[in-house]
Amino acid sequence: MAAPDGTRINPYNDNRTADADPNHIWDSQYWSLWVTDGGGGTFKDIWTPSPYAHAGIYVSDTETPGRIYAMSVEHHVRNEVIVRNVAAPTRVGQGETFRLEIAAESTTATPATLRVLGDGAVVYEEAVQLQTGANNFVVRLTAAAPAFARYRVQLSPPAAADTFPQNNELAAFTEITGQPRVLIVAADPLDGSSNVDANVSFGMIFSILPRQPAAKGEAAFLRPGSHQLAAGIVIYGPATVLVVTVG
Repeated sequence: MAAPDGTRINPYNDNRTADADPNHIWDSQYWSLWVTDGGGGTFKDIWTPSPYAHAGIYVSDTETPGRIYAMSVEHHVRNEVIVRNVAAPTRVGQGETFRLEIAAESTTATPATLRVLGDGAVVYEEAVQLQTGANNFVVRLTAAAPAFARYRVQLSPPAAADTFPQNNELAAFTEITGQPRVLIVAADPLDGSSNVDANVSFGMIFSILPRQPAAKGEAAFLRPGSHQLAAGIVIYGPATVLVVTVG
């Protein structure tokens, strides 16, 4: 890289401002290629030599298989900690213990704080020692109330070891289900059966209710309509129709 007078300069100084143009700050732009959010595939004949980009390629938060052929990513220089992936089970039951799997990468050995937030509140925090290269952690959490939960993972090293803290956070989602319930179904399986011979519509009507442990026999079904969880009809004949209402 050359200054206006033709003198060669090294743009990789400590404060990233050695370029003669003050608008050119090396290592200040986003990565040249970002594969994330389930992305993947085949990448071929890619050259990303820009010293102004954070990295030539950044792969995060995806389990989709991929391949890279003939890719040049030189001229990217920095210390950085990046959270690559956070994986949580798709569904857990309320009160169950589950694993949150975290993959991170660091270009330097440094202490850091690993923090997990659920609904904005800290649910786990631990001091960890990052090694150069890949770092994997497993955090065990207990599922709280039924919800579609978002677990946000933060990895916080000292500022000197991390140029862009925006890379240090990712989230995973899991559905927390409530305790299983026993349901009962009341149905008239062949309402309008006298219409069968004439090929006129007939069908089934049904009601779905939560079971009350104390109620036995017919008493379990003799409940106000407001207790219904769902109801519907199935009409047969010249055409088949299903009508369901929930709530």
